[in-house]
Amino acid sequence: MGVSARRARSLQGAYVLKRGARAAGVCTCVAPNQLFNPTVTPSACPLAPEIIFMASQEKNESILAADAPERKKPSVYPEPFASRMQSRIKRPLGDLFGLTNFGVNLTTIAPSGVSALRHAHSKQDEFVYVVSGIATLVTNNGTSLLKAGMCAGFKAGNGNAHQIRNDSGEPLVYLEIGDRSAGDQVTYPDDDIAGSLVNGAWEFTHKDGTPY
Repeated sequence: MGVSARRARSLQGAYVLKRGARAAGVCTCVAPNQLFNPTVTPSACPLAPEIIFMASQEKNESILAADAPERKKPSVYPEPFASRMQSRIKRPLGDLFGLTNFGVNLTTIAPSGVSALRHAHSKQDEFVYVVSGIATLVTNNGTSLLKAGMCAGFKAGNGNAHQIRNDSGEPLVYLEIGDRSAGDQVTYPDDDIAGSLVNGAWEFTHKDGTPY
């Protein structure tokens, strides 16, 4: 069983439990971005064995989405496109729970930033839900605004290339969900790039097939 808050308070030193998934205890000597990594616990912490056990047991429970760690690599695009994603922060949520059939991200875009290059998937369905802020949705049909509480979906294979921009002066936060269909290919009508999902990883080339 997990360590109770009473037990934590009874211990001497600076090891104070924080409340985590389903009231699991995690000590302050564990970095926030390692909150659900059961292999990272300083050996000096007197709660180390119990914390490791709780982390492994609680890893698949609920969390506060905004507290999820940011994705380590801001973009999988090659340059010069990766640098255009610097105003975007993705917090992978599905990966924290071991989900493999589809991905879920909590994404924040700073003013003047974009979600991605405008693109269309051959096999991957996508869905977005605006949590806060105002999104400018760009598709083959033009632009439209998505406000908090609104959502949009993009069916695979129809060729409707899409992108989300933040043209407002406030941060934009939205949930994005997409499946991970093998053999997915992505087209980018506005840029000289093409993408393919190969063995679970994205590979990018120029439109003529030459690599970056």
